[in-house]
Amino acid sequence: MVRLQGEWKRHGPEAERQPPFYEEPRYDDPFFQEAFRELNGLLAAELDGNPLVEYFDTFMYGFWGEGHTWPFTNHPFPDDAAAERAWVGMFEVQLEHWKKTPLVTNTQPDYSRVGNSELVDRTVRSHNWLRTDTIFIENEQIEALSNRPPWVAAILEVSMGDGTPDSLELDEGVTLTDNAIAHVLANCIKNPQAPGLVNALTHLLLNQERKATHDAAKAAAKATRDAAKAARQAAHAAAHAEHGNSDHGNSGGEHGNSGH
Repeated sequence: MVRLQGEWKRHGPEAERQPPFYEEPRYDDPFFQEAFRELNGLLAAELDGNPLVEYFDTFMYGFWGEGHTWPFTNHPFPDDAAAERAWVGMFEVQLEHWKKTPLVTNTQPDYSRVGNSELVDRTVRSHNWLRTDTIFIENEQIEALSNRPPWVAAILEVSMGDGTPDSLELDEGVTLTDNAIAHVLANCIKNPQAPGLVNALTHLLLNQERKATHDAAKAAAKATRDAAKAARQAAHAAAHAEHGNSDHGNSGGEHGNSGH
């Protein structure tokens, strides 16, 4: 195991469970490679082409197999080229075993310098699929998915929020969306020569504006429906009251005539 360099500052309950340090294995170790090949062979023999399995993740470096160990600055390989060779080789192993069920590769930017872009390229060229955990603040992922060939499906694993109170993830009154925009804006100010950050911020603001417009339209439509419903109920109540008065008058007239 190789210890990662840097610090991951976590907060709340996550900070209480945080280990004193983080380590990653030498993925290029022959023992690891043998076990990886065996595991894929066993899984593919059971699941490749199974109608219950829509796709199978490409195995990638780091935390959750997402292709990074952010915010740490190193990786466990001797150099970046060795890291890329290892992951390309492991991708080829998966291609050997998964012939029917599509492989799905994360479009995670290559923060840890382990060859993610090469895996994405080989995924597309082999007619497999792409996925993302979130494209909310990473313009590189937006571009990769938006410009993919027509034969490549895109799996969007999670959104940043759907407008419900729980999904807003308020922190001292600030929503997750606004917090993300603030972080991207801060990065733009610190790195004015990074156009990708400016593009990402533009996407964030446009998304927020579209959501506000959509929410306003929904609220207006609901108000219209509520007003129409109230009008129908008032008309029904008035008609019912008029019918009741009419019945009462007729009944009295008939009673008087009968008595006479």
